[in-house]
Amino acid sequence: MGSVNLLRSVLLVCLMSFIFAMSFSCRSDVEKDAKVLCSNPIRLNMEKMQCVYPMLKRDSALYHINDGEKPYRLVVFLDSTECMSCATGKMHGWDEFLYEVSLDGKVSCFFIFSPKKEEKERLHALLIMERLGYPVYIDSIGIFTRENPHIPQTPMMHIFLINSKGKVVFVGDPRRNTKLNKLFHKAIVQEK
Repeated sequence: MGSVNLLRSVLLVCLMSFIFAMSFSCRSDVEKDAKVLCSNPIRLNMEKMQCVYPMLKRDSALYHINDGEKPYRLVVFLDSTECMSCATGKMHGWDEFLYEVSLDGKVSCFFIFSPKKEEKERLHALLIMERLGYPVYIDSIGIFTRENPHIPQTPMMHIFLINSKGKVVFVGDPRRNTKLNKLFHKAIVQEK
């Protein structure tokens, strides 16, 4: 009986050590990816991408959501490895946040989809079906990835805030939780 309890204790310690090592490894990978992302400015060459305005009306509060004159740009990038129909279906999750930042007047938002060539037409149809109230850019030639090879492939690193010089000042989805949302707004206030 005592050897069984000892074996369980040893297995539990091994399991806990493994879990701790994995969480540390994941955290260091995220930190490393964030450092790589912040290592060079982000280039936004929007004129080389197709801009889709699914249901945008000129009197919409979000009409100027991607006005390049604002001091900050929130970039939401979805590459060809991600499920396009899943991503377009979740776009309305941005509505409230976009309305909030559009009232602030400091943040432009750029949604960039980089579909596989054979998915371009389907993506366009999906965006129209979703009846989004803001523009979306379709990068079918991969210009965004080519001009920004330092962007990690981890989808967690595909949402970030840049300043007017292209420097990344925040990484993550500010809608995920209140802590990230506060950090997002703090980055805007601190960066001047």
